[in-house]
Amino acid sequence: MTTFTKRWFHSLPFCPVALLILVPLYLPDANAAPQQRAGSSEYPLVGMPATVTLLSGGAEPRTRLRYAVPRDYRAQVSQSINSESQVSMDGDALPATPTVAMTKRVEVAVTDASKPGQVTCAIVFTGFSTTGGRGAAKNEADYNSISGTITLDDRGVNRATRFDLSKTSNAQLGQLMANSWADISTPLPDEPIGVGARWEVKNTIHTDAIQALQKTEYELLAFDGKVLTVKASVVQTAVAQRMANPLMPSGSDAQLKKYSGVGNSTITVHLDSLVPATESTLTSTMVVEVSAAGMTMEVRTETTVRVSMARMKSS
Repeated sequence: MTTFTKRWFHSLPFCPVALLILVPLYLPDANAAPQQRAGSSEYPLVGMPATVTLLSGGAEPRTRLRYAVPRDYRAQVSQSINSESQVSMDGDALPATPTVAMTKRVEVAVTDASKPGQVTCAIVFTGFSTTGGRGAAKNEADYNSISGTITLDDRGVNRATRFDLSKTSNAQLGQLMANSWADISTPLPDEPIGVGARWEVKNTIHTDAIQALQKTEYELLAFDGKVLTVKASVVQTAVAQRMANPLMPSGSDAQLKKYSGVGNSTITVHLDSLVPATESTLTSTMVVEVSAAGMTMEVRTETTVRVSMARMKSS
């Protein structure tokens, strides 16, 4: 491995570049304005609501499911993220990337329920810890400066999002955190459904690095009148594109050549709550061509991300 290669690798941030698009797990850019998509016209523009399409209604009886969140809803949520990556450059494997483990605490509270069929909630980041990566202490300090608001309709579809990232010194981390909470509820179809129902959600993921297309298929496993048990499978793809990553070394250029990701989740949804309990896993392969100092190399990153989220308490 050349001296330049070593310097480029060690200039990467505390988490591998692939993690920048993996952690959001089915979420669009929190603050993005509608813009041209990088891929299929079957997917919504960045910043637009996800599309929800019913594939199968499931067994009778069928119910038109809607969230009914109390006006005084408040919850404290814990989310843990663990990632493992293997990076190779021009076919040569680099030393294994240390496992990155993040634990986040977030407070969620309804602030406005005056519009029928919608609620607006405040998101306040209150605690963050990380191990296995560079710059951990600074990231922990930046985390607590992030806050925002989200408006959801009664099907759990995000209608408006705004996060304030002005107080964080790490814009990349700020976007990562905001994206991971932009859509906190599981989107539901408009039509009545029963056990065995399947529906599809399509959206476009956007980060500082790339745009990717995501398709998630949900299946209703059980419903007792108040609580849903759902499994989800996700497929992510991205077309070849330039990666506009501000953390890349000066004078370098990165072109995404290939990206694919597949994942699955088990979700417990309470219709009187904004935050489900989830267990998710996503594996991905990203191939990037990096050019700098008159040299070009191919960087391949294989990443596995595991995410758990649960409500700690509510009142």
